Parts: sequence; structure tokens; C-alpha cells
Amino acid sequence: MSSDFYRMYYTEGYHEPKNSRFLKSTVFFERTLRDLSELLTCDPDEESVLAARRKINSMALFERIVAEQKIECVFVDDGFSNNDSAPLDEINRVVTAARVLRIESVLETCIKESRSLSELWDAITENANRLIPHSVALKSIIAYRSGLNITIPGKKDVEEAFLRIKRDRISKPRKESKALLDAVFLYFCAESAHRGIPFQLHTGYGDHDIDLIESNPCLLRGLFEMPAYQGVPFILLHTGYPYCRETGYLSAIYPNVYTDLGLAIPYLSESGMRNVFEQLSELGPMNKCLYSSDAHFLPEWFYLSAKWAKSTVQKTLNRMHTEGEISERFAIETYIGIFNQNAKAVYRLDGQNASSSIKSHSESL
Repeated sequence: MSSDFYRMYYTEGYHEPKNSRFLKSTVFFERTLRDLSELLTCDPDEESVLAARRKINSMALFERIVAEQKIECVFVDDGFSNNDSAPLDEINRVVTAARVLRIESVLETCIKESRSLSELWDAITENANRLIPHSVALKSIIAYRSGLNITIPGKKDVEEAFLRIKRDRISKPRKESKALLDAVFLYFCAESAHRGIPFQLHTGYGDHDIDLIESNPCLLRGLFEMPAYQGVPFILLHTGYPYCRETGYLSAIYPNVYTDLGLAIPYLSESGMRNVFEQLSELGPMNKCLYSSDAHFLPEWFYLSAKWAKSTVQKTLNRMHTEGEISERFAIETYIGIFNQNAKAVYRLDGQNASSSIKSHSESL
């Protein structure tokens, strides 16, 4: 594992060697080297961390982190994977794991198999009926594909979008296929409402191929106002950063909208992470705020995310309590809720849905 290869897992920027040298000058990466030196018991420099990391099997490190951080369950979006990703059954040998179904992966698979729009809808329906019962949540990255301004498309526009995809051999439809993407998204919203399964939405910043303006969670207001989907538990992932206040506002206004702390924590500076949580809490109900790790590929992410989420939430609540804004009881209930009870409630982990075998709190990837 080269230093350039290792670094690319710590940035949302272009995964190129010329970009990795700039990563070294970020507060996040500097802090991460110190964190990893503690985890791996080595000096806090990149060479030492890499040398120590090469000696440890990834699954062995994952098992150790799970035990130390008291992680009792993980949610796995395996629609985002490569050949180095651990399969769900392997993760399940270490910790209880449940699948999150990424709808864009379903669509892309079905497009390959379909010669007409009617065949596409048949394939999507078949996959939904087969996969949703074995999933704990749905997830969409439509923010990456065509943006969060979801509208009800016309049938002709959907047909034309499908024909364009087949004609141009488009493997991952984007803005030029917005009508079809919106139609499929709304189909899964209806499935979520019908089946009572939560729906995770990527919001805010991400990799270089996202339009940050079109990933503003405020664009979802039209969707949230549609009566058909007001029973869908929508989880706005990644705090919507940098639109954190907007994300908190939406969770305060709409009873079915929840917020999530992943990605922004631990990517930001320490003051940035505190600001994110404080902005969410300005309006947002704390019993609708959930922790997630956004861990991917490297088990180290479980450690980094858990460490900094716990620290950020604890320090912020302590300050609020010290300043007399909240009671000790409220602070304790909020902390337990974010890392345990809120996920159990929204994902119905004690209920009879697809995750009924999960007995404790959830950490979503």
C-alpha cells in the first residue's frame, strides 16, 4: 500500500497523486495521523502509520475497533464497493450487519437488462420486491446524479430519457436523465411509504462530481410537501454540510425528517465539527439527530468517526449545560439518543421490520 494510495481514502477530492500532496496540509489529515498513531501504537508521521498499518489485517483491525468503540451493529451500503470491500456476511461474523439498499445501483443494473421502459419498470419492481424485505433502509445519491430538486416528471420525458440512455450507452444516468431519475426516486419513495422503511438521502458536500448548489437539502422542500410521502422517514445524511442550519431547520419543520452527523465528522477541523453540531441543534430536535460513521473501505474510519463524534457531542452538550442552557438530564438523554435510542426508533430496530434480528443500536456506513 503506497502513501498516495492510502491518502486517497482520506479525501473527497480527486483521487490522483498530484492531489494527495495537498491533503497533507489539511488540519484533518494532520490530526488523523496523530489519531492513527494512537490506534496503531506508532509515531505520528505518515511513514510510521503506513508501516504499522501494513502489519495488520483489515478485518482484525475492524474487529478490534468494534470491540473498543462498543459498536453493536452496522448498516452497510454495498452499492458503493470495489473488489477490496468486505462482503456483508464477512462483516456479520464480527458484528451484526444489515444492508442499506442504494436505489441508483438497482436502477443501473435494471437498465442493462431492459430493452424498453416497460421492461425497466418490471425489472425495478421485481428487484424492489426481492431486495427491500432484506434491507433496513433505502438510500439515494440522486444529489450526485441530478440534484435534490425532485419533481414529478411527465411520461413522455421519462420515455425520452430512457431511450437516450440506451442510445448513448450511459451507464450512470445524470442530469440529462433527470426525468427518469426523478421517476425512479419517487417510485422508491412510494415503496418506503408503503413498507414503512426509512429512506436515507445524501445531502451536502461529497466527491468532486457533486454540484454543491444542487445538493442543498432545502431543495427537498417540494418533496416533503407532497402528501404521498409525508409518512416516509427521510434521513438527511452528512449534516447537509455546509447547509447545516438548513438541515436542522428541515428536521424542525417536518416530523418525518431526521439529521445525520456522518462525513462532516470527522472530515472537518475540531471547531468545524462543533459548529456543525451546534448549527443542527439551533432548531433541530435532538431526538431526530443520528450518529453515523460513513466508514468505507478502511476500518480506521470506524475509529476516527466514533472518536470525534463522541468528543464533539459531549463537549458541546457540556458547554450548553455549564452555561445553563440545558439540564444534565437533557444532556444525558441527548447523548444516549444520538448514539443509540434515536436510531432504534427511526429504524424500528426493536420492531418487526427487516432488521428485527438487530438487538441494539445502529451505526450507518
